[in-house]
Amino acid sequence: EQYIFDKGRMWTDPKIMELVERLQGQVKIIATVRPMVECISSFYLVEKTTMSIEKWMEKSDTFMGLMQAYNDLKEGYEKYPECFCLVEYDDLCDDTQHELDRISDFIGSPYVSYNSTIEQVEDNKRDNQWGIEGLHTLKTTIECDTSDPRTVLGLNLYNKYTSWDFWTDTQKYQPWTYGESTKQFIEA
Repeated sequence: EQYIFDKGRMWTDPKIMELVERLQGQVKIIATVRPMVECISSFYLVEKTTMSIEKWMEKSDTFMGLMQAYNDLKEGYEKYPECFCLVEYDDLCDDTQHELDRISDFIGSPYVSYNSTIEQVEDNKRDNQWGIEGLHTLKTTIECDTSDPRTVLGLNLYNKYTSWDFWTDTQKYQPWTYGESTKQFIEA
């Protein structure tokens, strides 16, 4: 098939990217990114744990999975930036059509119109896998989470993780920018 969309987080691991490139040529990865402090805060709130945030970070498989996914994404992006189209969470919420157009440009597909009708997936087996009821329940509209990570994390953890957004060091998240040919890349 021309396009395969798989939300598995392991694809960003540089070793897997090297293997796929040897077997099939260049891979294109669309990855949503969000400030790490917001990710940690969101996962903590979704788990609805009674543990303190510090204890949760120490014990939670969810937190460990988040850290592994982050490290793989960072390493993959640093080694193969031309293979990535990073989509910022806030941009996706604020201007969904623009982000869909960026993705279409990146993969070389025709534009699609954003349909604001969100259909619910009735039987989501992934919720059972993570053990978090309602984890993948879709809201009826796309909107940003408004919780304040400083309140959830506290200032020490907030300050520790606030600089982890590696993609903000580059020209609007990646060397590839909206509207450019996918074969031409802008140096970051």
